[in-house]
Amino acid sequence: MCFQLPPELLSELANAFCFDFRWSVLRVSSSIFDHFLAKRQQKILKIVYLKVHQSHEQRKEPENIRLSNFRNEISLTMSNVPIHEAVVAAHALISVHTVVRQMPKRKLLSKINARNSTQKRQQKREERKAQTERARQAYLAKKTVQQQQIDQEEGEAETEQQEMDQAEQVEETYDHAMDFDYHLENDVQMSPNLDIDDQQPPAWAATAEAGVQCAIQTMEVSTQTDWNIHALGNSALCEANFKLQRRVAQLRQQLAELQRAPSLVREPEKRPNDDDDKENRTPRGRPKKRFAEKKGSAQRADICQLTSVLNQHSPRSKRLLAGAIVRRLSRSISPAGRMKLISTPKSVPRKRNSSGQQRLSAWDDVRLCQSVGIVPDQRRRLKHELGLLGRDFFATSQSFMDEYRGLFNGEVYATRRIDADRFPSGQSTVVLSCTNVAGVLTERVKRLRASNKLRVLPGNALKLCLAGDFGGNFMKLGFLIGNVATPGAASNFTLLGCYRETSAGIRVAFADVARQLADICEIDGLSTQFFLTGDLMFISKIFGHRGAASANPCFCCEAKNLPSEPGRQRTLERMRQQAAQFQEGVQNGPSMTIPPSLHIVACQGVFFGIFKELRHLCTRHGTEYEEQLEMRLRALGAYKNAWYQEYSGYHVRNILRGGGPMHVTEFLPQSPRRDNILMALELLAKLQSFAVADLLSADQIADFRATADQFRVHMLEHFRRHCFDFKISSFGPPCP
Repeated sequence: MCFQLPPELLSELANAFCFDFRWSVLRVSSSIFDHFLAKRQQKILKIVYLKVHQSHEQRKEPENIRLSNFRNEISLTMSNVPIHEAVVAAHALISVHTVVRQMPKRKLLSKINARNSTQKRQQKREERKAQTERARQAYLAKKTVQQQQIDQEEGEAETEQQEMDQAEQVEETYDHAMDFDYHLENDVQMSPNLDIDDQQPPAWAATAEAGVQCAIQTMEVSTQTDWNIHALGNSALCEANFKLQRRVAQLRQQLAELQRAPSLVREPEKRPNDDDDKENRTPRGRPKKRFAEKKGSAQRADICQLTSVLNQHSPRSKRLLAGAIVRRLSRSISPAGRMKLISTPKSVPRKRNSSGQQRLSAWDDVRLCQSVGIVPDQRRRLKHELGLLGRDFFATSQSFMDEYRGLFNGEVYATRRIDADRFPSGQSTVVLSCTNVAGVLTERVKRLRASNKLRVLPGNALKLCLAGDFGGNFMKLGFLIGNVATPGAASNFTLLGCYRETSAGIRVAFADVARQLADICEIDGLSTQFFLTGDLMFISKIFGHRGAASANPCFCCEAKNLPSEPGRQRTLERMRQQAAQFQEGVQNGPSMTIPPSLHIVACQGVFFGIFKELRHLCTRHGTEYEEQLEMRLRALGAYKNAWYQEYSGYHVRNILRGGGPMHVTEFLPQSPRRDNILMALELLAKLQSFAVADLLSADQIADFRATADQFRVHMLEHFRRHCFDFKISSFGPPCP
């Protein structure tokens, strides 16, 4: 909106706005002031307030004006001034500023704030230059630090290279001394009866003299270098340095005698390939034997020499000594002196690098470990340490284990085929069985004794428990040793045999194993006591039974399985009828009687029955409780199988572990049904706590029996329908 004013008034307004600041800076309207304040970004808005009369010819001074300093807002008290006239005056002022005078806003703001635009641009330009300079200085500083790190690493690598060269130089000096000792002590024989004038100096004397002088010179140079052996903190190198210095003095004396009387020695016999392979020469005295020819103590000393180095020295001296020891060890293992299995690089790599190196074959590796007495785990650790030093001469782990297992399995296990007419299934079957059960048991007991894991008190017997199971289409038989901390652990199980068939032919398949077990009365000086463990199917296959087991009849019975009748309730009378029918074709009486009162099911089946009641209770209260139950089960780590939509035994244990029973029932409303379900789950969780890989004590057995009786009474009282489904009813007193 633009209000038109007379020309003379417009000129007065323009002059007052641009040049004359006698008029006050006022706030006429809050909305107009806020609008201009936002556009000008906290710049003070100058508005000349004019009192406009209806005639537009007279201008009257404002009355009762009270001003405050103009930061963000200025109050104005004016009497007899309508607000609409103030708005009209403000719009008129804007019209004059933008249309009549047409003064640029940029120039106006610069004039108001007393700021020059050129100075502002110059200030921004200087700020950008300063920022660029700071970034450049930071880049140069970072580049300098990186260059210093690179120079430091190169210096360390050069120092390490010099140290390795000095170590090789010391070893070469030692080899020169050993070569001279060989000529001087083994082949040089003094002959006092010969005439000195008649003897001519031998041809090899000059060569030996030159070799000794070279060795002396090399030793002097090595002792005068900046490489300080004592700084390494290595007693072995210091001792070697001292011995070499003492040997130099002896060589000087022997050289002087050789120069005085060169004709008193005779030339040694020429050896085949003496010049080509000097490393194969052995000094006189104690000749070096091959590794296989040494005794067990000497072989262990060679291996322990390397392992002791790896644990007692600093990393730098460890690399130096390990290289020397491995070279000495390779000479003793080699069939022809120094075996070139290990290349000698100028600098020891930090990582395994087998390029250009020859390794032992798998068979030689196995023989070496067996002769020294190294088990595969110890060999693996030693191979790892040698690999870090670049000195790994063992065979690959995969080939070694294949050869080791093949050797062990070939000595312990054997396979045989059983004809179809002998096997109950009517098919020929291949059976893997142990050929030396007593030897396996003895070796196992010795290993447990050596590791202090066997717990046998004086006068007690060695408890051996036979265990079997059918799963994965394989029937397996093995034994557990009960005199350990965790007898039921999987690592305590030793396989005696297996075959891929049903469990019906267990007696035929493991007949040879049973004969070997019957002859075992003592193992490593300990009397034996045998136990039997397993599920009901395995025990019934071993002993035979006289009870209600329609799905798994006694192996002594020739009766056929009865047809299944789905939906028919299993009662006590029905079980007795089935037992009588199965007893018709028994040839020999079974070894034990299992009454129906002792037939129980696993924890998982009982849990499913109780869990079904819990789901019915959630459905009765509402669908939101079902969703809450699923969420709480997932929080406990229980997830349904994707195919069968059921919980596995692992998930059932997660639900019953700790406070799981309370967690899955506390969200339901209070009711007797909920309390009964909670009590059943808690008793079931307590029964599950006894399923540990250990032998139960007398107190634990009594506690387990009391908990089982309490659980059975609770189920019969509150969940009687599930008792018949899962055979948890009381059919009479248990058999002794």
